[in-house]
Amino acid sequence: MDTRKVQLIGGTTLSVSLPKTWVDRVGLKPGDRIGFDPRPDGRLVLRLESASGAAPAAMRGVTLDATFLTPEQLTRRIDALYLSGADRFEVTSRHPFTAELSAAIDRFPRKIAGFEIIEQSPQRIILHDMVNPQAFDLYHSFDRVYGVASSIHREILSAMTSRDAARLARIQAKAEDVNRLRWVAAKQERRAIESELPLSRLDAFACASAIDLAQRLGHNGAQLGDAVGLLLRSEVEERVLSGLVEVGTRALTICDEAARAFYKADLVAAEAALDRVGPFDERMAELADFATTITLPPKRCGACLTAGRLLEAMSRTRLVGARFAELAIQRALATTPEGL
Repeated sequence: MDTRKVQLIGGTTLSVSLPKTWVDRVGLKPGDRIGFDPRPDGRLVLRLESASGAAPAAMRGVTLDATFLTPEQLTRRIDALYLSGADRFEVTSRHPFTAELSAAIDRFPRKIAGFEIIEQSPQRIILHDMVNPQAFDLYHSFDRVYGVASSIHREILSAMTSRDAARLARIQAKAEDVNRLRWVAAKQERRAIESELPLSRLDAFACASAIDLAQRLGHNGAQLGDAVGLLLRSEVEERVLSGLVEVGTRALTICDEAARAFYKADLVAAEAALDRVGPFDERMAELADFATTITLPPKRCGACLTAGRLLEAMSRTRLVGARFAELAIQRALATTPEGL
């Protein structure tokens, strides 16, 4: 790790020089602007901007000849090149694109956030990544992915409380948003690991783990939404539904507190989130025992089975929360190990 000595200039101003190898790599020039992003853990992240506010790094463009490629082969190539850092894709063909190839290319703007088709003709399509990865760091990406994933669970709890299945309509779209944002974060992870973004490799790996967990939370929410839809259309008893809402709320609370603790590298908050796990597990055991002792008429058996699926899914939410808390503790100890 390169270090620099803080210099006093003019009697009042503190100054630190920038490593020349890094300056050359990112294309920084005299007159360019650097933004400063103070972090809660005391770090100061540099945000590169040119005089016009645009990122100075050169665009990475690639050209793909799709003449003899299947839609699956073209998709795999664009996926791999995108994750490797490519920003602009020119897809060409010696013959007009088949309907299948055109459909595969059209799916990318719906698959990856910020990916747009900016030019299209029968034998040439240009895709461009509109997201500047230097405009925000991986911690902000985690915050965004987690925010969408957790909102899925909030929608589900609201639908259960009001017995309003119509509130579940947006869940699938939100789950797709989680996946679209995950692609952007994956590209940032690669650039951070290659030292192209102002983030240590340790932080990059921690963020990658946390974002994967957030995506898992989103997927779990989509499965919960399907089960809740079935439950609300059945003759579920109020006491069963209220119990499910209770444990669902507890599981989400663990996730929320642990995710905030990770973002802030807050050791105390992470341990407080883990302290909620024991009471949650005890309550889950009570509900599981209750479910095995009740006898329902045949028309309500489906509701009972669905409730069991929901309990399992809520247990997975709790596991995600506990893992967030563990990552938060690791990050807090790595950030400020002295005096703990």
